[in-house]
Amino acid sequence: MSDKTKDIQKKIDNIAQEIEESTLLMSDDEINEEIKAMGEDPEASANKVRSLIQSSIMKQKKKRFAEAEQRIEQQRKLFQNIDIGLNEGNQRDLLINILSQNPSIQERLTVQFRDLNELSDEDVASILRDIKKLNLLRDQDKDE
Repeated sequence: MSDKTKDIQKKIDNIAQEIEESTLLMSDDEINEEIKAMGEDPEASANKVRSLIQSSIMKQKKKRFAEAEQRIEQQRKLFQNIDIGLNEGNQRDLLINILSQNPSIQERLTVQFRDLNELSDEDVASILRDIKKLNLLRDQDKDE
């Protein structure tokens, strides 16, 4: 169980502890009568609770989205450091280095020649551009 799941479970347990057992055993009609006895409208109360739950869900989705955007931005910054304008020899060395440090990238690439020394300089530059465009080095951050 991840820390996030444990945290959510703890919150659920805390909520459950605060609800009296008798309330959990009540029928919908009994709950409605209790709410009416408190001077509240059962439908309005249900809508309020539903709205709170939906709001919490939306906040969590937005938080996860913001975190994902932040990871993407970090990956973009990583790729900005790759200069495709290097001379052909350096590009080949860079490609060999990237593939040796990131085996998962090599699995994703369709390389006609397994011996990178047989690739043309244009093919090497093209593969580097593809790696940069596809943000394939993001796996390196996950492994670290």
